[in-house]
Amino acid sequence: MARSLVTGASGFIGANLVRALVDKGDEVHAFVRAESNLWRLKDIEEKIILHRVDVTSFSETERVVTKVTPDRVYHLVHYGGNRGQGDGAEVRRTIIEGTACLYAACQKVPTIKSIVNAGSSSEYGAKKDAMREDMLPEPNIEYGIAKLWATLYGEYLRREKGMPITTLRIFSAYGPYEAGARLFPGVTMSLMEGKSPKLSDPNSVRDFIYVDDIVRAFITATEKPHGVYNIGTGVQSSLREVVKLLCSELGSTIELTWGVDPGREFEVNFWRADISRANKILDWKPSVSLTDGVKKTVAWFKEHKNLYEKS
Repeated sequence: MARSLVTGASGFIGANLVRALVDKGDEVHAFVRAESNLWRLKDIEEKIILHRVDVTSFSETERVVTKVTPDRVYHLVHYGGNRGQGDGAEVRRTIIEGTACLYAACQKVPTIKSIVNAGSSSEYGAKKDAMREDMLPEPNIEYGIAKLWATLYGEYLRREKGMPITTLRIFSAYGPYEAGARLFPGVTMSLMEGKSPKLSDPNSVRDFIYVDDIVRAFITATEKPHGVYNIGTGVQSSLREVVKLLCSELGSTIELTWGVDPGREFEVNFWRADISRANKILDWKPSVSLTDGVKKTVAWFKEHKNLYEKS
């Protein structure tokens, strides 16, 4: 039985990963902030070991990491990727300081066989071709800059210090337990309530990837060569296409008004991953199409609508 440590365990992807690790039979240690709302983990709290830790505090992080002595570490502490998270100082503190403290603590634990860090497609900035790991990163938001720092620092430690670090550059995740203000939950909940959702630019695109495929990549990466890998689908879809699928799945004919929401800091008409490296080296590829992902997501929201009313 593996002993796994997950930072950012109460977040969207973190909570899905924790659930998968529990199902796999791991002993799961979940790092959460003191003030974290654990609504995503409430039903499995008895199956995991919670640690209220400020990952930006080296003393706190070192104390718990050296006590837990994990085999695998999954680093998903997150700030800056969601709406309302525009505080640059907090972006830097959480991602840069948090990553530095965690990696320093991990260097003191010889049991660790693999560290998998959650990177972001935001590290690339706008590109005109499918994003490859060997491209020059040109992030155009502070969140992307901080994430790039974490990736580069991890690569430095991997090359020069022999630390077993992998970074997965995640593209646009969606699925169960996603934050309510984001596209899929926001549109789905509005349509379920018979309301017109607040929509931005219909022509803006993303490479949307279902969360189960991301979780599988995290677990797979622990047994494969370390490095940097894109985790997306290699297919971009416009917001118009996504909303159309959601409307169809929910049987909604409500009139849509676009341009009401300001959207992200920057909107683009090209954004997709080149996933050939992950396919070749990790032997990983996405298994859930956007159409099937929408079906799964809508079915989950219908069953768990109460979680969003309470959270």
